[in-house]
Formats: sequence, C-alpha cells, structure tokens
Amino acid sequence: MEKINVEHMLAIEEPFMKAPVEQLKRAVRQSQKQAEREAAQVSAALDGMAGSSSSSELGPEEMDKALGGLIDRLKTLKRKLEEAQHEEAQLIQRSKQRATDLSELDRF
Repeated sequence: MEKINVEHMLAIEEPFMKAPVEQLKRAVRQSQKQAEREAAQVSAALDGMAGSSSSSELGPEEMDKALGGLIDRLKTLKRKLEEAQHEEAQLIQRSKQRATDLSELDRF
C-alpha cells in the first residue's frame, strides 16, 4: 500500500481549511457592524428624546410609544445577534473538525 504524502494532502486541503475561517471572520465583522450601527441609532434616538423631553415636545404617550419602538429594535438586534452567534459556532465547529481531520493525516 502506498503511503500518503502528507505535505501534498495539506496543500490540497488548505483552501478547505481557509474557507470556514474566512466565513467566520466575515460573519463576526458583519455582526459587529450591525450591533454598532443599531447601538448608534438607538443612542441617537434616546438623545433626541432626552432633548425633546426637556422642552416638553413629547407627551407621555408619545414618549412611551417611542421607547416601545426602541425596545422592539433592541429585541430584534438581540435575536439577530443570537442567530449570528449560532452561525459562528457552527463555523468554529467546522474549522475544528477540519483541523482534526488534517491532523489525522500524520497517522497514515
């Protein structure tokens, strides 16, 4: 039986190892940007509400409605970040499995 050339196999498998890692990097950057963008928008909305509440532009009902909208936005963001976290965990698991598979090449 012919012995497997490990270096040759690693060269062939390299793109398959890089793909999940690159997907993970992209997913993390995307999640971070989304969280920062939403946080900035909510912060700006809160600042606007705080400024308008001091001049009594918003009544209690309008303030309650605006806060409810912000809470809904934050809940949506939380759900999206949890989904992203699940996807990232899957990508990490794929990378670990691929690394384990490649480390087993030495046994042949």
